[in-house]
Amino acid sequence: MEYPGTEQLHTFVRGAHRLCCRGQTVQDQDTAWYREEGDTLHNYVGGNMPRHGVVILETAQAHSFDDLDWTHTRLVYPGRDSGWLDRNARFWPCRIAEHDTQARFVHKETVETLERRGWVRIHNKNSYSAGNVRLTAEQRNWMRKHGYPLLDDE
Repeated sequence: MEYPGTEQLHTFVRGAHRLCCRGQTVQDQDTAWYREEGDTLHNYVGGNMPRHGVVILETAQAHSFDDLDWTHTRLVYPGRDSGWLDRNARFWPCRIAEHDTQARFVHKETVETLERRGWVRIHNKNSYSAGNVRLTAEQRNWMRKHGYPLLDDE
């Protein structure tokens, strides 16, 4: 999401909503970046919440959400069956509906670019899409090892 005057630096905070923590240690998968405006924090989809409702772990200056490092946030969510599998078979787990968001903010690419480069979009243990690019040996081995079905001609 672009903001008017993106040449201007904004203050962003990485944190977790207090209700998700409830006195426990905050995990990366509980956090997100928020743009700070006074006592209000705005998320990347346009929602907002009061600053006092968030446990803040980190502050950064950036022009937009796109400029931030999202690798230690809820967009890379360990323990999920869904995510992106890169050409070297590194798995980037995400919630099932956040592939596009992860592509943009974590990998700094469009979905189309990742698919053209041969990344596999894994929906769940039974469903994935690999575009028109043949899987690498590393991807095939990773998928077999983790129980994803493969067609013989992939």
